[in-house]
Amino acid sequence: MFAVLCYVVVFTLVVEKGYQASDVVTGTSSAKLKGTGSIGNPDAIDSSEWEDQGILPLDAMDLVQPSMEENAFFIITARSITPNQQRQIDCEGNEDIPFCTFEDTSNCTQYGTAYDPESQGLLTGNCSNNGRCQVFGWCPLEDDTNPELIQGVGAFTAFVKIDINFEAFDVSRSNIYERPEGNRAPVIGYNLFSIDYMLDKATNGEISNVSQVARRGAIILVKSIWNCDLDKDEEECNPDFEFARIDGEDGTISSGYNFRTIDYDVTGQFRYLRKYYGLRFIFVTEGVAGRFDFAALTVTFGAGLAYLGIAAVIADIVLERFLPESKHYIQQKHKDLHGDPGQISLVAATSDDNAGNGYHSTA
Repeated sequence: MFAVLCYVVVFTLVVEKGYQASDVVTGTSSAKLKGTGSIGNPDAIDSSEWEDQGILPLDAMDLVQPSMEENAFFIITARSITPNQQRQIDCEGNEDIPFCTFEDTSNCTQYGTAYDPESQGLLTGNCSNNGRCQVFGWCPLEDDTNPELIQGVGAFTAFVKIDINFEAFDVSRSNIYERPEGNRAPVIGYNLFSIDYMLDKATNGEISNVSQVARRGAIILVKSIWNCDLDKDEEECNPDFEFARIDGEDGTISSGYNFRTIDYDVTGQFRYLRKYYGLRFIFVTEGVAGRFDFAALTVTFGAGLAYLGIAAVIADIVLERFLPESKHYIQQKHKDLHGDPGQISLVAATSDDNAGNGYHSTA
């Protein structure tokens, strides 16, 4: 019984704050990125030679695709570009196309149709000079075996703005308040994060630099957790952050993140094909707020009293059935008054008193 009382008072009321009504957070996130990367490593070359050595600077406008996305962003860490593609009937196959010889083109007709699920065009049934089946498609075909790596992406910073609301309490909060008051600069770990920092946190330190995943990319989940006690000052309602890498689980056949995009010229006859590898960050808002509510306190207290009643019943069953002294307990609980002379005398005396006070039959 004491244990149940402690559970009701300490756990449900104090720890679980059973005296509060609660509401689940709703919110949205957006991010603005800043930084400059490059194709090629400028640190290894004198600045006077950068242009001659093909160093190509790329800023956030080049590397964040699309430029604005709700609750997520993608930043490029490597790219493979195939410019000036045009439709061509005798295009040489690439590594995705079956091998062949001029004498044996059976691989080029093995599906019994021009459609090959692995290729980037229609199989013509002929063999190309490079020993691959010939296709009719956008030529030259993509070669993504050696993508260009983007240097310096890990130093990019993301200014993350989160707006949340607890509708039941009419409370709205954000993570863009001045901290401390009067400081209008972003705060690292509160609304400003570097790409390397988030990657390091998401992998528990196993990957601390973007260069380690630049070739394949990754998907990072960022949780902003708003667990707020609104019985305190609302200024204390601020987020905690959790990071996790969610791609490339054990046993999966693919990891990382990439996609392709194209641009056509004005005639539609030529196109510019890009394959981008990179880091996709997805933002999720979670949390619960609580505030004192008399109805919630009443419900919790009532449930506690019910627990005490149930505990009494269970204790009685245990005492009657499962203890060595159960027989003695039953005897004390169900005492036979008719077998006790003292009790019989008490009953008789009580009957006489009742008769003397007029409690007798009128029949």
